[in-house]
Amino acid sequence: MPHSPAHPVVRRDAPTRRGFSLFELVAVMVVLGLIAASAIPAATTLGSFQAEAVRSEVRAALTFARQTAGATGLPTGVRMNTTTQRMDFRQIAAPGLAPGPMPDHNGLPRRPVLIDRHGGACFQRITGTGEGGSNRTVWFGLAGTPQQREADGSLRQNAPGTIVVTFTTGGAVTVQAHSGLIE
Repeated sequence: MPHSPAHPVVRRDAPTRRGFSLFELVAVMVVLGLIAASAIPAATTLGSFQAEAVRSEVRAALTFARQTAGATGLPTGVRMNTTTQRMDFRQIAAPGLAPGPMPDHNGLPRRPVLIDRHGGACFQRITGTGEGGSNRTVWFGLAGTPQQREADGSLRQNAPGTIVVTFTTGGAVTVQAHSGLIE
């Protein structure tokens, strides 16, 4: 057919792509699913490591307080607050004195330790100290055994049972009543 204005020539170019094929979309979804499936166990493991790190930190603080009480002969404790998620060291410097912050090697009060909330491991409950409210102090005497003390520092009694610190992520740290063993 001759070219004339009545019959214009129509060029047919290769079709243009305006999106992804179904195969490409499915392939991308499969790859993303595999990546997500491998990341979930890693995130769970990280959380359990953080929770164990918090429990280890509490065990270390209790052990330090117990050893300090035995070495100095001064009642020494770890005060834990379930509201602020802080713990700090307390000590009774002389009979009849109220508990105060335990000094560091320079004689300055030790700083409170903030429990790591990023891993979700927070104090949930602390039982066996004989105290109410959000502040609970685990006290140790000269022999390294846990004690219950009044707010003014006077001795109430040796802890009659196991002291248990539980965490929101599960797990617990215990202080055995008669031996002071920290687990």
